[in-house]
Amino acid sequence: MIDRTLRVKSIETTTTTSHPFTKRTAVSSTTTSFTTTTNRRKMDTDNPNMLHHRTATGGHNGTTMMEEGDVGITSSSSDDAPPLQDVLDVGGPAGITMTSNVNMTIAGGGHNHHNNNNGHGTLSRKVSNIDTPKVKTGIFGSSSNLVNAIVGAGIIGIPYAIRESGFIAGIVLLVAVGFFTDRSLRLIVDLATFHPKLKNLGVLTFEDLMTIPFGRGGKYFVLISMLILAYGAMVAYLLIVKDNVPDLFGMGDSFVERELVMFVTSLAIMLPLSMLRDISQLAFTSFLSVAADVVLVIIVCIFSPVKESVEAAGGFGQVLKDDSINSGLFIGLGVLSTAMACQHSAFLISGTLRDHTSSRWAKVTGLSLFVATSLSLILGVVGYLGFLNQTKGDILKNFDRGVFVNAARALLSVTMFFTYPMYVVFF
Repeated sequence: MIDRTLRVKSIETTTTTSHPFTKRTAVSSTTTSFTTTTNRRKMDTDNPNMLHHRTATGGHNGTTMMEEGDVGITSSSSDDAPPLQDVLDVGGPAGITMTSNVNMTIAGGGHNHHNNNNGHGTLSRKVSNIDTPKVKTGIFGSSSNLVNAIVGAGIIGIPYAIRESGFIAGIVLLVAVGFFTDRSLRLIVDLATFHPKLKNLGVLTFEDLMTIPFGRGGKYFVLISMLILAYGAMVAYLLIVKDNVPDLFGMGDSFVERELVMFVTSLAIMLPLSMLRDISQLAFTSFLSVAADVVLVIIVCIFSPVKESVEAAGGFGQVLKDDSINSGLFIGLGVLSTAMACQHSAFLISGTLRDHTSSRWAKVTGLSLFVATSLSLILGVVGYLGFLNQTKGDILKNFDRGVFVNAARALLSVTMFFTYPMYVVFF
């Protein structure tokens, strides 16, 4: 056993960090001078490089809280200065490695050490600086939110994507997009949350995950991409509301009337839902949205003239022969990929999952993608076979107006009301 005295003259801290073992937060914004107590170094007989240590955090007026190990540090700070709450990770021959952006001057140890990742200590830092959700939900609630994030306005464009891609190619692409969406959702969350090298960094957002390998460039690339995706989706939702809701009330094509309906419904329904703090609070409205999608798919299946259309084309075999794969394959792929895009919501939804584990998150993504892909596949196949080459970008526009078609439009509007907040909350 060797006793040594370590005198730390000053520590300059500039960021907020957390220790992976003690889970203590390092509030670092000032330069604080303090002295030390004794650093007792115990040499393991089997491993002489092993150093057992204690971490300590200093409060106001020199208060010290001691925990497991053997390093004690007493802070001398005034009431005007913020308390020193830093964590020392001791290791190496003479070394102390501080967390994130800490400059140290050591007297008695023989060397000056600056924070870097080349020493023998472990660098621990908190990447994300956001609050974790206070309201949690179970697998069903998280799955409802994820399905709602996937099955938005894009579902009414699935038949058109199959028309552009070809019947067989469109089905294969839809299943493939669903599969890879499921895998990507698991990958990014499991990597940030459960990977041995990242799980202690506190990565809570997609953009912060990209910061680790690509720096600020990766972060801003993801942010801009998500902004474009969310902005486009939100504009599309508002346009669908403006096009459908006035027709349900028998209004004309007056620009003022349609704009007024869009403004009132946005203010009365979308805005209050968008102001909720946690996405888990949208679980109930997400369930209603998914239920509306299910009824919408049923209505399309009932009223789509599949039999007449296929017979007019020469039978189902002829349809397969003529439309198995088309030149618009990549147009269809683009429509399907955009319709199924939900990676921007991965961290928000996984963060609200109660008892979050890798297996529970896999259940959420598996259930959600199964439901979303199934609904999209049924609507896409039935909608395309009902109108073949006459299929429009909005499948509901292929139907003549009537009670059931108006009901389908009402259900689509309900889906838009409850899906819109999903894109606002993640900002």
